[in-house]
Formats: sequence, structure tokens, C-alpha cells
Amino acid sequence: MSTKVESIILCEDVRKEITNKEILIGVYSGNIVVKSYPTMLRLNLWVELLPDSIGERSLHLKVDTPSGNPPIEIDFKMDVNDQITPGAVTIPKLAMNIERDGEIVISFKENDGEWAVVKRKKVMRGVVMSGGLAPN
Repeated sequence: MSTKVESIILCEDVRKEITNKEILIGVYSGNIVVKSYPTMLRLNLWVELLPDSIGERSLHLKVDTPSGNPPIEIDFKMDVNDQITPGAVTIPKLAMNIERDGEIVISFKENDGEWAVVKRKKVMRGVVMSGGLAPN
């Protein structure tokens, strides 16, 4: 039994519609650019998972930040009971204190397996756009 991480999207919010669709708001498609350090990021992780078989599994995510603080570890269960199709889980409002340029590194493991890096997102200081306007 194994589960593959198909994708991880970092964003500001995830909302569920009455049609059971999810809306991802404030998606970080490139680098995360901040005005200054230290800064506190509050990120949601939208994680698409693909199991290879039916059954319950114990899954784990670990988020390391460039600040060198202890990693954030998230443990959750996934129960696949009828079809082997992709599913998504939202990890809401992770608070990360960022003190310098570097990478947010997200790792994944199933049960007691080995950690594997599944996402890297660069954090850097720079000009932060607001209101959709380019800086002067």
C-alpha cells in the first residue's frame, strides 16, 4: 500500500463551495516575496494524493522553514474505501515565522516510511506588489 503526492499548492486560503468544489485563494505560483524580516506567514497547504489501493493509511507531512525553527509536523489518516482515485486534503493556517531568505521544504511519508521531499518554495525579500499595480 502506498500513496503518491500528486501536487502541493501553497495559498492564503481554501474555501469549500456547496457543490463540494474547493476554491484556492492567493496561490503562490512562484517565489514567496516578503517586504521584510522577520515576517509571519500563514499558509494553507492543498495536497492532492493518489493512493494505489483501498484501505486506511497513516500519512505525515513535515514543513521546514529557512529560519531553522523546529519543523511543523502534520499527521493525518486517509481511508480509501471504494475507488482508487485522487483525493485532496487541506492543511489550514500553518503559521511560519520566517527570518531570512531560503526555502520552505515540504516532506512526506506514509506510515513509518522514509521522509521524501515533495515540494520546495523559495522565500525571498523584495518589492511586494499591492492592488495589482507595478511599483513606480
